[in-house]
Amino acid sequence: MKPLVVTLPKIHVHVQNVCLATAICLVIFLLLRTWKRRYIYYRAAKVKGPFPLPVIGSTYVLWGHTQGRYGHIISLDHESLSDLLEGLIRLNKKYGSLYKFWTGTKLCFFASKPEEVQIVLNSCAEKYQDMKYLNPVFGKGLLTLLAPEWKIHRKLLRGTFSQEILNSFVKTYVVYSNIMVGKLEESLGKGLVDVFPFFSLCMTDILCDTMMGVQVNTMKENGYNLILQTARLGELGCLRTANPLLHPDILWNRTSLSKETRTILEEVQQFIKKIVDTKRLEKAKNVACASQKPILLNRMLELEDTEKIWDEQMSLEETQAVLVAGADATTLTLGYVLMMLGMHQEIQVLLAIM
Repeated sequence: MKPLVVTLPKIHVHVQNVCLATAICLVIFLLLRTWKRRYIYYRAAKVKGPFPLPVIGSTYVLWGHTQGRYGHIISLDHESLSDLLEGLIRLNKKYGSLYKFWTGTKLCFFASKPEEVQIVLNSCAEKYQDMKYLNPVFGKGLLTLLAPEWKIHRKLLRGTFSQEILNSFVKTYVVYSNIMVGKLEESLGKGLVDVFPFFSLCMTDILCDTMMGVQVNTMKENGYNLILQTARLGELGCLRTANPLLHPDILWNRTSLSKETRTILEEVQQFIKKIVDTKRLEKAKNVACASQKPILLNRMLELEDTEKIWDEQMSLEETQAVLVAGADATTLTLGYVLMMLGMHQEIQVLLAIM
């Protein structure tokens, strides 16, 4: 009796060869990539932090702080943002003031001590590449531009941020601060008050008047909707940055969140464009002092006429960066100052005496 001989079809042999070749190429690619990134892994090994997994990195450690569902992060609501921040704070307590965190295959270091942050800010002009996901929030301006473009913009706009110019606006600060205090007084005796909208509207008015030379009076004309829009835009930008699954445009653009971002962004940019167009019209009509005062927007309109590398879109982007980032940062700072004064009432008494 002849033995049974089983032969595989040629097509199966071909598939096996293709799979084997693909596996070999993949191994070679991973080895080369690891060797090329050896310096990153060497530095990462010296800093404490959660262990990274393939593809998702260390992001899995935050899932437990978002009700165990990554979809909760994808929802990008206010609660998920709070959960994300709480998760990062827990990591800070666990690993110390400086720890590593892998977002996918990208290595990040989180620093919380002022001394450590100062070293980074003074020695590193390059931005984290995922800052591009914050472009809808802050525009493609000084805050998000990569180092080569940032240096050009910073050089062209440097003179408008001098201490002398800022000091010349003290009277303007006082005027708007008094308006804000009047608004706060209306809330006396009404229980807990969220001071964020008050501070944010005040800072928007101050920035528009001092840096742009345009009075928008958001405190008097109920600009609360603008504050809500920029706050929501910030949430969308920050949480997309923190979520590797939403990084690819092909995935992000298919979500309802992308549509919401575009809708809000359109309204915010209309507000920005109105400011720039108002100042440009003043310049065209030769309004007194419209081009003499060395403020930011005047300088940018001047660059549109004198520098080939500068155009109207750059003026809009930088205006958005200054108004959104400037108002938000100062508002948060003022909020923390009030919180600390509330915790240390003896300092309040001292300031009252002074």
